[in-house]
Amino acid sequence: MILEKTIIKELIKELKNQNIIRNGSTAKENTEILLKKFHKLKKSIVKIDNQIIALEKENTKNNLKIKTNRVALRDKNMTYIYTDETLESRINELKQLKIRTQNYIDYVNSVLKEFEEDEYYPIIEEMYLNDNRKTQKQIAEFYNWSEGTVAKHKDSLLEDISTMLFPDLFIKDINS
Repeated sequence: MILEKTIIKELIKELKNQNIIRNGSTAKENTEILLKKFHKLKKSIVKIDNQIIALEKENTKNNLKIKTNRVALRDKNMTYIYTDETLESRINELKQLKIRTQNYIDYVNSVLKEFEEDEYYPIIEEMYLNDNRKTQKQIAEFYNWSEGTVAKHKDSLLEDISTMLFPDLFIKDINS
């Protein structure tokens, strides 16, 4: 339970740092924002890996293990400049970021797994998680439900998911 609370607090902190969730928003709003951007969070792992590979290549090539005054690395349209730090320390920071991000992804996936058996869970998948996202109207037409049914169950599921993803915010919301 303590580990889970630590993961939740770190998740909230990191998601705020990445501007995925916002201060002052409700747990449900933050859940909806997180789910809308969840695919980008997953893709960030690949970007972090690419940065690690580029830095490790440069580190090996130049055998830089001491502090340097300035190192500039170019990658496509980006230039990374490192001053007063070793490439090794930046590589380690990126590896830690990758681990934290993967932990967040795993945690969100474990929460979502709790709802997979719900009859209306496809609403969440179709609106937020699938590559080809659908609108409430498209989901209603596909499943032969009313748009009101889709909206009601989407909101209900978001509330339930938010309770597990952001329990501190949820408690704050109900006490407000």
